[in-house]
Amino acid sequence: MALDQPGGRPGNLTPEQELRLKELWISLYEVLGVIESDNLGAGGESPNPSKKKGRLSWLSRHSPKGSPEIGSESDMADDKHGLSKEFRRVLASQSKESIRRSFWDMTKNDNPDAILLRFLRARKWDVHDALVMMISAFHWRSVDMKVDDELVAKGEAGFLEISRSGTGTEKKDAADFTSQFHMGKSMVHGLDKENRPITIVRARLHHPGNETEKSLEMYTVFVIETARLMLRPPVDTAVSDTDSKQPIHTLMRIDRP
Repeated sequence: MALDQPGGRPGNLTPEQELRLKELWISLYEVLGVIESDNLGAGGESPNPSKKKGRLSWLSRHSPKGSPEIGSESDMADDKHGLSKEFRRVLASQSKESIRRSFWDMTKNDNPDAILLRFLRARKWDVHDALVMMISAFHWRSVDMKVDDELVAKGEAGFLEISRSGTGTEKKDAADFTSQFHMGKSMVHGLDKENRPITIVRARLHHPGNETEKSLEMYTVFVIETARLMLRPPVDTAVSDTDSKQPIHTLMRIDRP
């Protein structure tokens, strides 16, 4: 069945949205070190070291008139999403190469344009806010949650082994993580009429306090990452069907992670 392509997605952009996407790519390229600042020479060195600019130079020069520089005091004061400080910290603590790797690890089998458009839609097509949100998300995935290097890479088998041979909190988290698979707390099964993967969650099997908070977060992210791999363009959302004790199924739409 042919489905209408939602707006703001690859292949269905207005001229203004396409321009915002290009601007975000340029901003991201400079942060990742793919392109250099305007004042850098062919060899990558500034003719005048005192005028060398950082990774935010492009965005600072091309932000809308009156828009504060990311990380500045005025930007912090107007940081309604609470991410500007985190953005500045990420750029200070991570190399361009590590951020670049985080981006491609997150992209997986997705269209890279679709990844950037997701952040633009979330921030109402504001390039400044979308870049801040995106870099903060990269940091959370690669440093805080270690989604690709540990969680997905080890998978159920890896954490099952840790639950048997590990020690301390690591063993407890791994045991609680795998126990949620064993009890069948959720599963990704089939597609709905709009070709969205269906995640069935058996809420009656969830008892607060039975698992550690970290293991619950690990399990949730792992299920979402699994559902992502089942998405087929132009579909970019999944459906969660929560099966509770009552004979009522609550359907809710979740955005692609």
